[in-house]
Parts: sequence; C-alpha cells; structure tokens
Amino acid sequence: MKAINQKISYDYDIDISVLEISEDHIHMVVGSEPKISPSKIMEIVKGISARELFRLNPDVKRQ
Repeated sequence: MKAINQKISYDYDIDISVLEISEDHIHMVVGSEPKISPSKIMEIVKGISARELFRLNPDVKRQ
C-alpha cells in the first residue's frame, strides 16, 4: 500500500508528508498546489489505491 501511494504521489504531484498504515485504515497528511481541492486529492488517492489493492489482492475484495 505504501508503494501504491508513493506512485500516486509522484504521478499526480501530491506531497504525502505523513503516511501511517494500519490493518484496516490509513492516515495521511497531504499537500498539493492550491488549484487541487482536498476532496479531489482524496478522490484520486482513494480511487487509484483501492483499484490497485483489489487488483493485486483479489481475496481482500471478497472479504
């Protein structure tokens, strides 16, 4: 999950300054240019990371 979020950060020029990953959730502090709203940042991060996680671990989706 950390690698997935680092790739998203690089691809979308989003600065993830703090990333804590627990078993069932993630805490992060992010920053970006003012032209990108916080809700848009989270839409990008959540959407891409969920798709990638389910692609790599199909058993997680079934749970």
